[in-house]
Amino acid sequence: MEQEFGNGWAEGVHPDDFDFCLQIYVSAFDKREPFEMDYRLKNKFGEYRWIRDFGRPFYDLDETFLGYIGSCYDITNNKEKELQLIEAKEKAEDSEEKFKTIFNMSQSLICIADINTSKFKFINPTFEKILGYRQEELLNKPFFDFIHPDDIKPTKEVVEKKLQAGIAVQTFENRYLCKNGNYCWLNWNSYPVPEKGVTYAIAHDITKLKKNEKELKEKNEEYEAINEEYKQTNEELFNAKNRLEESEKQLKRAQQTAKTGNWIWYIQENKLWWSDEMYNIFEIDKNTFTGKLDEVIEKAIHPEDKQAVEQSNYSVMVNNKPIPVEYRINTNGGQQKYVLGLADKITLDRNGKSKLLTGIVKDITDYKLTQKELIAAKEKAEESDRLKSAFLQNLSHEIRTPLNAICGFSGRLNKSNLSEEKRNSFVSIIQNSSNQLLSIISHVLTISALETNQEKVYIDKVCINNIIVDLLAIFKQQTVNQNISLYAKQPLNDKQSEIYTDKTKTTQILSNLISNAMKFTHEGFIEFGYNLKDNELEFYVKDSGIGIKVELQEKIFERFGQADLSINRKYGGTGLGLAISKGFTELLGGKIWVNSEIDKGSTFYFTIPYKPVNEVDKAKTDNSEKLVNKKPVILVAEDEEFNFLYIEELLIDFDYKLIHAKDGQETVDIFKTNPDISLILMDIKMPIMDGHTAAKLIKEIKPDLQIIAQSAYALEHEIEKYSGIFDDYLTKPITEDILIEKVNKYMINK
Repeated sequence: MEQEFGNGWAEGVHPDDFDFCLQIYVSAFDKREPFEMDYRLKNKFGEYRWIRDFGRPFYDLDETFLGYIGSCYDITNNKEKELQLIEAKEKAEDSEEKFKTIFNMSQSLICIADINTSKFKFINPTFEKILGYRQEELLNKPFFDFIHPDDIKPTKEVVEKKLQAGIAVQTFENRYLCKNGNYCWLNWNSYPVPEKGVTYAIAHDITKLKKNEKELKEKNEEYEAINEEYKQTNEELFNAKNRLEESEKQLKRAQQTAKTGNWIWYIQENKLWWSDEMYNIFEIDKNTFTGKLDEVIEKAIHPEDKQAVEQSNYSVMVNNKPIPVEYRINTNGGQQKYVLGLADKITLDRNGKSKLLTGIVKDITDYKLTQKELIAAKEKAEESDRLKSAFLQNLSHEIRTPLNAICGFSGRLNKSNLSEEKRNSFVSIIQNSSNQLLSIISHVLTISALETNQEKVYIDKVCINNIIVDLLAIFKQQTVNQNISLYAKQPLNDKQSEIYTDKTKTTQILSNLISNAMKFTHEGFIEFGYNLKDNELEFYVKDSGIGIKVELQEKIFERFGQADLSINRKYGGTGLGLAISKGFTELLGGKIWVNSEIDKGSTFYFTIPYKPVNEVDKAKTDNSEKLVNKKPVILVAEDEEFNFLYIEELLIDFDYKLIHAKDGQETVDIFKTNPDISLILMDIKMPIMDGHTAAKLIKEIKPDLQIIAQSAYALEHEIEKYSGIFDDYLTKPITEDILIEKVNKYMINK
């Protein structure tokens, strides 16, 4: 030292550092405290070098203060060089002091326990705060003495199977006996060190969370602190270096475990010191970190939370009152995190100016996500309860309504003076009400069977075309009464439409969808049918009804779900029909969905696997109904399904292939894609395009194709009006003899 710097220490200290050094020396001597400081000292070459000067007070055996032992170290070229023994001791004490500060202020329970004896070896003050015991009442006692009897067995399994095997345990819960006789719930994270025979553990009091989810927010305000072993020892200088390294390792490990980092703000230099975990939390490269507080606040902290962070720091600096603050940060990786910050201590210099501000930051992102999930689950449960209540109220109304009619009119049947007409009317009302009641009960039982996985699928040979025709016959009169047109589409022939499926469930799905369409369609049309797509039959029910809002199109398939409560009040129903349809569709291996616009109608779709009894010749089958054989082909243009079925029945004994078109435009389209059509029976009055216009277009393309008009226009001048285009004319109602005569007339050589 003398060789490089000479003997004139006071003269060699940089003028800007002299007062600072003197202040440190005087303060340390007065208080008998160790000191450490960095300053600039001029060497014999006139060059200022950075010196790290540190010292510790020492005493004789009688504890008489003898002075300071100290050392200086040139740290100019490499400030990162490993400190000498005295520097290591000073830094160790500094790290331990930080550890103690964070450890003691933690609102979490932190302990070290012997894995084999289960005895507490070390606990923090929070144990007394939460459990009520003093440290001496817990230390060196097995923690099993304080565990609820019902939790002893699972806790022992965790200790024996995991901790003793060196396996970390996270989020393990059990109950601990408090000194006041109550039990509190603790959530443990434990990290064993088998070679030392101990485990480090950190616990959180979750009693309030267990009792009431509403207190979750308060619970999340509790932050975790570090969890590491701190061993008291009488070794000072000899083990100082080892203690420093071990303390730093423990501090890093504890902060990683608790996702908690600590920081120091050197206010006068406006520089930040961060622990390693702070870099992990903020996802900032340690090598590029500038250490400027303003830059961290500007770049990392969410703009809406900056003021709260600054107020928390201000509260400590001005009022010495720590205030935890929860805020959001934007990491360098583009992720948004939630953290809990606490500025906890302000240190002043000799002039009373703020020198150091210390604090911690904890990553609570996982807790916030869990909180949001719990809130969402709670809202979903509340919504489910609301729907159930509304459903039960509605079900009560739906049941009582037919019951009222059944009970009321059945009692009236006993009157002796009741006319036969009224008696028959009452019986009809009772029967209809009974059927309505039976339908409600059937829906409830079906949805119950679906939810308990009791509903079975019975696969058999099914002709889909027969189902379409049957449903058309069932619903036709109802739609006529409502002044609604009902159409059906079946592009496959009967043989091709024979598949393996559950007939009852397929029929009920279609029936539910058609009934639903009728309920919400006041004018216009309903069309239903299917198409073959990618080895699936895609069924559809299309209507021109009131439509469904986009945001409600998934909700309506949920049990008890309807578009809104006003739907139930206006149209009635249990709200189970679509839920049952969805359940049946999924049982059959398909899916169900809806496309809809308000006031423009809805189209419900569902699919089932196409498993044909007879394989379809896909090269000859498409939605344009191309022929699969060489039978003479007759195209029947008829918008009324029953009229087509009647013509089909009259010609059943002849070897003709009939294709059905439901309007003039479809007739033209089918004609263009089917060159084998030999004759057209053309209804004149049809939607979209009338038969007369369609016949003109067809004749322009193929003038020699015979077209027979069929119409209710029976007057001579009406027939004359269409004679220029049509080759013949059938007047409705069509008789069997005349139809066969005219058809055979044109088909005889075809």
